[in-house]
Amino acid sequence: MTPNRARTLATAVQHLGSANDEHALVAARCIAQIIEAEGVKPHTFASAMDAILDQMTKPREAKGLAHLGPRGRRKRLAELSQRYRGDAASAGRIAELRALLAGDPRAPVRAEEVAWLDTLWTAPPSPRRDGFLTMPKTKEPTASRARKAG
Repeated sequence: MTPNRARTLATAVQHLGSANDEHALVAARCIAQIIEAEGVKPHTFASAMDAILDQMTKPREAKGLAHLGPRGRRKRLAELSQRYRGDAASAGRIAELRALLAGDPRAPVRAEEVAWLDTLWTAPPSPRRDGFLTMPKTKEPTASRARKAG
């Protein structure tokens, strides 16, 4: 593909989301013509684009606390603190680790502590005495979120 055709293709892709239906249609036809001129089958092009988009959008999920950076460690501990605030023993242990990392974000954490925290993180929600599940609190929908969703 020539650089000129590549630039035209990129511009046409940008116009696919145009509010003006005519612009979007012209962009789609332009893309089809470029693909045809290059001798690529449309489904092959779609598969290649799908693979590229998969690579671009996959979030990097850390496998455990040991693989997180300082900010990720603090954030995970804060979430665990909220999740286990009803369990005094776990909450106290989590609070100690939060205090340790607040003083020095890169402080080493013992392997036993990391394994325990990873177990807490991957554990399913536990039932409370009243039969409901204990889950982390979520934000209540605001009026602006409701407008966007609806």
